Amino acid sequence: MTDDLDLPPRRKLPADVRDRIRATVLTGVGRRRSWPDRARPPLAAAASVAVLATGAVIVMQSVTGWPGGGPAPVPPTSSALVPPPLDPVAAAANLDRCWTALQQAGKAASAPPRESWTPVFEVSNFGRTVTAARAAGKPLFCETTRTTVTVTDPNAQPRHARGSTTAAMLVSADGGLGGVADPAWQSMMIVSVAPSGAAQHTETYVKGGLFVAFTDMATGTGSRATVRRIESGRPELPTFAGDTVSTPPAPGEPARGQSYPELDLPAPPAPLVSATDRAVPPPDQSDQGRFLAECLARSDTAVIDPRLWQAAAITEPGPYRAVLARSGQEVVTCSSVGNRTDRDNPDAVTPTYAFMPVPGQPRTADPIQVVTWAFIGVDRQEVLLGVLRADVTAMEVDGPDREPTPVPIQSGAFAVTVGWSPAAGSAPPELTVVLRNAAGAEVYAGPLQIR
Repeated sequence: MTDDLDLPPRRKLPADVRDRIRATVLTGVGRRRSWPDRARPPLAAAASVAVLATGAVIVMQSVTGWPGGGPAPVPPTSSALVPPPLDPVAAAANLDRCWTALQQAGKAASAPPRESWTPVFEVSNFGRTVTAARAAGKPLFCETTRTTVTVTDPNAQPRHARGSTTAAMLVSADGGLGGVADPAWQSMMIVSVAPSGAAQHTETYVKGGLFVAFTDMATGTGSRATVRRIESGRPELPTFAGDTVSTPPAPGEPARGQSYPELDLPAPPAPLVSATDRAVPPPDQSDQGRFLAECLARSDTAVIDPRLWQAAAITEPGPYRAVLARSGQEVVTCSSVGNRTDRDNPDAVTPTYAFMPVPGQPRTADPIQVVTWAFIGVDRQEVLLGVLRADVTAMEVDGPDREPTPVPIQSGAFAVTVGWSPAAGSAPPELTVVLRNAAGAEVYAGPLQIR
């Protein structure tokens, strides 16, 4: 796996961008986003990463930011996260939206009346906003994104972590977490584990007996989570994941370097409402649209507002593919690879899917910009994906050991399979590209590289 981290020599990226992309390639899950948060500053989420023997990863999340542009190191001591000051107008608007969703779903009678809802605190994180509130004194969590609403059931019975009164009440498809906190706990750490075993380690906001956290891990069938009490200012070692959430200590005892034991966090009760309440484009039934939908749904990453992503370009049909997608000015890739996870049966291949946002914006003034790359297939063949200026109507790629090949242009984007794998132990081939406009005039001729 470490071979995948060496950047090919032709890539001329600034050092800070290289660092960010290295972190993204390494984790497959620890990533950055810059989606708008409606006048609330997003929280930085990135971190140091440990690669496991099983091939899964765990991401230690820090919300302190990365002023140097690279991944933020995990603090040597824990720190209780303090929610931002409550904006009562914004919180009321968010709760109104959740109440409207209950009414539209015919569930308003299942919750206390809206006038009894009192916000305790509210946190936004890369397109997700969770309002922790009390409804007639009962815990209620309202999560909204650009297109969706999730409202927890305030009348549901909490399922407490063993030996505590901490319980999850919200685990949304978008990665929003919320619940009730044991009064004795100053703060807590949560480890969210995706179905593949990839995991993210994140601290929580705690106030008024309620907690909120965010994970980038997929939270569907097969996912799980643990929770651990922490105290501000005490040195704590992070949790590392293997084939279980962490190396198991003696029953009921904390792991080495940790003050409190790690507890299974039971799944929350079903929400009263989890619905799309804002207009979204109709499903894209094209070949690339169907693959993108499958890739987003099966990725280890929690994808926020998946219906807003539109496929732009895709590699040729096959069992493993990569697609470039856009949502407004944001660009992502989603790709599939094959992993041999059964040592006793090397022919058995399990497909996995990776969702990876692209840092920065395409420079539309350039005739061509390769904005990212992905590795697909069992042998991790490299694919370059990028965008083209509007006047480019034809593209041809040439290189060593390959014939000049026309490249389809789809929605102003392209995908080129390089035919090289980091495992090959050689430098990637130097490809060249020729671009032409509608009149057949040459617009650009030169190397195909990330710039």
